[in-house]
This record gives sequence, structure tokens and C-alpha cells, in this order.
Amino acid sequence: MDQNQAIKDFLRDELDQFDWYLKCSIRNDNPRIANIIDYTFQTEGKHIRPILVFLAAKACGKITPATFHGAVTVELLHMATLIHDDVVDESTMRRSQPSVNAVFDNRRAVLVGDYFLSSALRESIKTRDFEIIEIIAELGLQLTEGELNQYAIANE
Repeated sequence: MDQNQAIKDFLRDELDQFDWYLKCSIRNDNPRIANIIDYTFQTEGKHIRPILVFLAAKACGKITPATFHGAVTVELLHMATLIHDDVVDESTMRRSQPSVNAVFDNRRAVLVGDYFLSSALRESIKTRDFEIIEIIAELGLQLTEGELNQYAIANE
């Protein structure tokens, strides 16, 4: 068994709960949104960010509901940036599958990326920890600045 699998096994209960929190956080009855959300979850991610959140929480004490909201926040922010990045870079593949923008078009991809971002912000509020909210907001700003810099350098 490799180390990644050993860590996932160690956190199996937390990761199962995380998946539930994540799906609840972005659930939408509008089929125009739900279809795209469903598509993004056809390929399971590696859960690196939530794993790091859970390991840090265990090291510092215990995992609480706020921990799950924080993990969902980080994962949704990551997913939003991947969707937006594929649009900006005109990428048509993500994890060996057609990207959201390749399947649904750039406009809908950006809007669903925005939906994920807004959902991340809503989840960060559920932590009831202003320091986390501030860190997430700063991270979003830095990610955007980094993308703009990357775009500028690539087009010089």
C-alpha cells in the first residue's frame, strides 16, 4: 500500500463525511447548474487539500464541524480556480477528461466556477472564524493575481 492510500485509509471516516458536506454545499435543483456540477464530480479528485486540513486538525486537537466547512471551502476554491484556469488557458482536458468549458462552453464554465467560488465563501462563513474567512479571501486574491501575472508573461 502506498503512503497516499494509507493516509486516505487513516482518514476514511472523515473523507466520507467530507464528501457529504461537499455535495450538500453545492447541491442545486436547477438542472442548468446541476448537470454541470454532476459532470465535475464524474472524476474523483485526490482530496489533497481536505486531507491536509484533517491532518492539521487532528494534530492540533480534534476535527469539528467547522473543520469540515473549512475543508469544503478550500476544495471548492480549488475547484473554482481549476475551472476558471481551463477557460483562461483554453484547456480542453482535465484529469484525462474533457474540461468543463470543452463540454459546456466558456460562459457556463465561468459561471459554474463562480458558483463554486460563492459556495466556498458561504462555507467559510459556516466556520464562524473570521481568521479563516480572511485567509480564504486573501488566497483568492493571490490566486487571481498569479493567474493575471501568468497570462501577462505568456503573452509578452
